[in-house]
Amino acid sequence: MPELVIEKLVHQGYGLGFLDSRSVFVENAAPGDLLQIELTRNTRHFSYGKIVNIISPGPGRVEAQCSAFGQCGGCNWLHLDYQTQIDWKSKIAGEIFRKIHNSAIIPCEPSPLIKGYRNKTFLPVMEKSGEIIIGMYARQSHNVIPHAACQIHPALFDRVCPFFTTYLRKAQVQIYNELKNSGQVRHLGLRYSFSTGELLMIIVTRTAKLPFTRQLTNTILSDFPEVTGIIQNINPEKTNRILGTESKLIYGRDYLWEEIKDLRFRVSYDSFFQVNSSIIESLYNHILDHVPLRSRVLDAYCGTGSIGIFVAARAEKVWGVEVNQRAIDDARLNCQTNRVVNCEFISGRVEDQLEELIAGKGIDTVIFDPPRQGLTPEILDVLHQCTPARIIYVSCDPATQERDVTRLLSAGYRILDIHCFDLFPQTYHQECVVVLVKE
Repeated sequence: MPELVIEKLVHQGYGLGFLDSRSVFVENAAPGDLLQIELTRNTRHFSYGKIVNIISPGPGRVEAQCSAFGQCGGCNWLHLDYQTQIDWKSKIAGEIFRKIHNSAIIPCEPSPLIKGYRNKTFLPVMEKSGEIIIGMYARQSHNVIPHAACQIHPALFDRVCPFFTTYLRKAQVQIYNELKNSGQVRHLGLRYSFSTGELLMIIVTRTAKLPFTRQLTNTILSDFPEVTGIIQNINPEKTNRILGTESKLIYGRDYLWEEIKDLRFRVSYDSFFQVNSSIIESLYNHILDHVPLRSRVLDAYCGTGSIGIFVAARAEKVWGVEVNQRAIDDARLNCQTNRVVNCEFISGRVEDQLEELIAGKGIDTVIFDPPRQGLTPEILDVLHQCTPARIIYVSCDPATQERDVTRLLSAGYRILDIHCFDLFPQTYHQECVVVLVKE
């Protein structure tokens, strides 16, 4: 078996080494590792390999504190010390933007919490050999990997799971079979507010039928008084999308409260909110620093309105657009709760609202925080025609972000600033903020 020295880490978290000038990508590798590997897949230009033996570990390698590491797809950098993670996130961002930005290293702000930081998770439920398993999917797979103690979500989540599996077993609830599109329970969702201590429990099922929910409620509440709501979400479709469009409230309420600085936000169980509460204020302060005083701001993909409301004190007026009606309802209530009077939230697709808002409302600053796939061609076309003075583009995928920013440069923008925030410790993911101004 060949030996390989890992030269660097690259986007998507792989270690990169070279065999006879051929690139080889290896999962769970660390920079400086000397590895014995097995080649698992060859393409025309590069190969993939897996670690057979670590002959000599690189300087940033540590022992991963999880028995599921290497199988589970949740944490791909758990084997790296945190400073190494931050250093390489900076370098990888610099590499991604190298063709359009003159800095080889883009700063990445570390997270105050580096473990147990996730405020939300949806765990797939599967039955294997008669045993009910709740865990994470293996990377690029729908095989569920159980874990004893997840390193990136609160320990509270792992304490809830056994109670839920006991309920499923005693109530004889059928577990969803993805291949046959049969059975009932698909996912267990948990959403927690670090600021208020509230916990939501979301049970995703294929149909509306769910037995003995009163007993489930009594059992959960007796051991977990943090639970403020239990929701059943119904998703009958054979799809990778977790949530369906219909829901039933089993207990309590279907939202919790989050706090950022001196602001308070209602967040419905299916509304978007940044997943790492410990670094949100730093991220939002950075965005605020780049919003010109008395500007007219569009908060596109606004979710519960948290960014728009956060910057409202600096702006003349803020408009928010979001396709999720429940999130818009949250945003409007959050304005009232925080006594913000210069925000207006609109339910609809950004693609349908963008041109009219920029042209009709005199918007000079647009904040984008789109899904991972980035801005659609339709949105980029509008930005070539209606060019606001400033764009603040927030993304959890720097690769799609770089693609979109390249197109915006051709519309006459220039990059004023790029800064990253580590919203996802123990993984290769990071949040990147690109500020563009019109020449």
